[in-house]
Amino acid sequence: MLRDPAVELGAEHRFAAEMVSFEEHDDHVRAVLSSRDDGEESVVTADHLVAADGAHSKLRDQLGIRMGGRGSFADCVTISFKGRREATAR
Repeated sequence: MLRDPAVELGAEHRFAAEMVSFEEHDDHVRAVLSSRDDGEESVVTADHLVAADGAHSKLRDQLGIRMGGRGSFADCVTISFKGRREATAR
């Protein structure tokens, strides 16, 4: 819903990337990104920085923006395995 109009307006989306650092300037933001695939770093310069990295956002913490609300809804562990029935001697 948001991606296509943003691309039409010139936005670039990076997937499997993590922001390592950012610097705010009067007329732009400079961010260093790291590829989660190979660790290669790249520099991006943009007019705006959008933090869409979830509730545990490093960016939100760096900017000093508090998180309101409940926080964690549940702590869950999922374990999946395949068992094999062994024949027993009688």
